[in-house]
Amino acid sequence: VERVGEYSEQAWLSPRAQAPQVLENHSSISHALRHSRSLDSLFRSPARLLSDSADGELSVEVLCRVGQFLLAGDCVDRGDARDAGLFSEWIQRLKVGAARGCTKLSNLDTLATFLLAVAATYSADASDKLLVLAAVVATVRLAGQASAVQSLALLQALVRVGARIEEGSVAPGVVALARHMLALVGEFSVWQVAGLMAAFASAHCPLSAELNQALSSRVVEELAMDPPLPADTVIELLAACGALRELHSRDEVLFDLSTACEAMHADLPVHQLSEMLVHLAAAEAYVAPELLDKFATTLAGADTLTNRQAVDGVWALLTLDWQVDTLAPPLHQALCSDAGALGAVGAARLLWSLARLQQYDRCQAAYKPALASIVSDWRSLGALQVADVLFVDDEMRSRAGYAMPDEVMVALCDASAAVFHQLQTVAAAHTLKRLASRGRALSDPLLMCLLRHMATAPPEDLRPSVLATFLAAIAVGSGGVAWHATEASGGTTYRHELSEALSAKLAFKVEAAQVEDIQQALAAVAEIGRRPPPAAMQAISSWTARNATSITPAGAAQVVIFFLHFGPGGAAPAADPTPALCARIATALPPPA
Repeated sequence: VERVGEYSEQAWLSPRAQAPQVLENHSSISHALRHSRSLDSLFRSPARLLSDSADGELSVEVLCRVGQFLLAGDCVDRGDARDAGLFSEWIQRLKVGAARGCTKLSNLDTLATFLLAVAATYSADASDKLLVLAAVVATVRLAGQASAVQSLALLQALVRVGARIEEGSVAPGVVALARHMLALVGEFSVWQVAGLMAAFASAHCPLSAELNQALSSRVVEELAMDPPLPADTVIELLAACGALRELHSRDEVLFDLSTACEAMHADLPVHQLSEMLVHLAAAEAYVAPELLDKFATTLAGADTLTNRQAVDGVWALLTLDWQVDTLAPPLHQALCSDAGALGAVGAARLLWSLARLQQYDRCQAAYKPALASIVSDWRSLGALQVADVLFVDDEMRSRAGYAMPDEVMVALCDASAAVFHQLQTVAAAHTLKRLASRGRALSDPLLMCLLRHMATAPPEDLRPSVLATFLAAIAVGSGGVAWHATEASGGTTYRHELSEALSAKLAFKVEAAQVEDIQQALAAVAEIGRRPPPAAMQAISSWTARNATSITPAGAAQVVIFFLHFGPGGAAPAADPTPALCARIATALPPPA
């Protein structure tokens, strides 16, 4: 900082042109790291002159500081395009150097900060991928040395990195930390246990049976202790259990948590009561009907109840199967509030609650402001809110003949792609089916999400009925102009890849499939126009030839189109099911005059 006057204007604009001894001025850069109070001041300090061949450890320090500023919401004052370009070049140089430097890291706190910086600066180019790989390797190398607090910090930082890149890239680091944490479970506070569970849920990396059971047992033990856990800790545990669906003895843990909620609900501030109910509903906990009545009475009697808190509470109670004929006046009044003032999540919950209570006139009156809020802020929607809005659309179509505008469906597709990783396989199939039922082709981001999900989904979740549902959903919209152009050029689309993968998995399980599922799947594959792999075709042909008499004439008419389009799958004439299908269709034709 003191030597800033020694650099010419050209030096600031072209850092690569400087002599190595200037670029590698450690003392000036270290001084800048200690005294910079903003990202802009760091960018305009000697740290900006650091080259991609500089000391890797120094690059790590600078990138960590950049990440801290970015995570705090700071940014560079880019007065012109020249500054913007120089800033991007600087970050890329730092990444190249940091990829070398992190191989020498030995400080676990610095590694956690470095991982957060990687997440904050990630831009999906080659240097980023190399940087992520180096960071994950460093995590695996140092995981066994981490304390309980450090291991949690590293896991949460890895999750931040994993949220920016393709699934599985940070899995080795997560697995290494999980293996080490098994011996540390007793050292975590119950609050940290909740953080662990939430982080593992976001990491999309299966827990080992031992760690899973250890986390579950720890929560049950803490809930049984006296004095009882504070309300904010119980709420954190509820949120974590809702996210970690594969938690060992999850139903038992949720029952103990709901019991704790019953003991404390009357003394809670209304904002905590509303939040607690939302997490109980999101976790799909079982709550006894009499306890739901108690919750509703306490909620309605709160003096400081806001419209948003009341809407959240009513939505949660109804989601938990609360049976009610008439809402208490404060809750009824809240459902009459301005939907546009509730935010996207609140608007979705309001519409769902009104539809669930069969108050369709009020639901239609709230439609316009609620949908406008959802379209403008779709990024805040979670998987539950997407399902809620689709439920409302189903109800309003059938009851009032009112269909949602196209821009709402586009927003729901975008929101579904953003939260697709949170969905279980059956829920994912149901969501895609409902999105496609409106006749709109699923977006490419959604199809890419499904491709990734297919690569990681447990085989037992991919039942024939689920595979058929996926195929039917992706077939909607096949044959568009862009699709034909890709096909004519010999290329493939996401639909092609999905069709091949799904039909191959279906052929593997064809003997356990229902006839209706095969009919639906083959009709969808014919619509997409991509022939299944040879082994899959042979299995499908053989099954159809043996079961042609079990297929209805209408179903046979659908299935025969598949074989007329692609041909039989076997070499022998007996493998061709077309004659048997035609004979089955003929049984439904009227006799000749």
